[in-house]
Amino acid sequence: MRAHICKWQGCNKLIDEISLYCDRHEPVVEAKRKKNRNELAMMFRAKTGPSVYNSPRWKNLRRRKLAQEPLCERCAQIATLVHHKDRDTSNWRMENMESLCSRCHIDEHRHGRKPKGVNKNPYL
Repeated sequence: MRAHICKWQGCNKLIDEISLYCDRHEPVVEAKRKKNRNELAMMFRAKTGPSVYNSPRWKNLRRRKLAQEPLCERCAQIATLVHHKDRDTSNWRMENMESLCSRCHIDEHRHGRKPKGVNKNPYL
């Protein structure tokens, strides 16, 4: 197994190739991810109400989509969200769903386009 340096800026600790961050920084990164997910959930609840995204049907669809496409379809980071491509929350077809990371999902809703310099990974 090859080792690499922790991805945390300024940290030079060697770690195994499976992890991105050392034991010290992994909990910090995970806490930030959780905070971002909670903020996004609050933003969606304010716009769409709790019924769509809290329904068992949506949770099942979201789980299946993230299992099918675990990486962001735009930048290949770990996907944490499922986006309606046509923004119609009543369109539940799997072809209308896109696995996205928080950054790409936020950018999609702010600008309606991909973040600058981010393209779909051709190797996925």
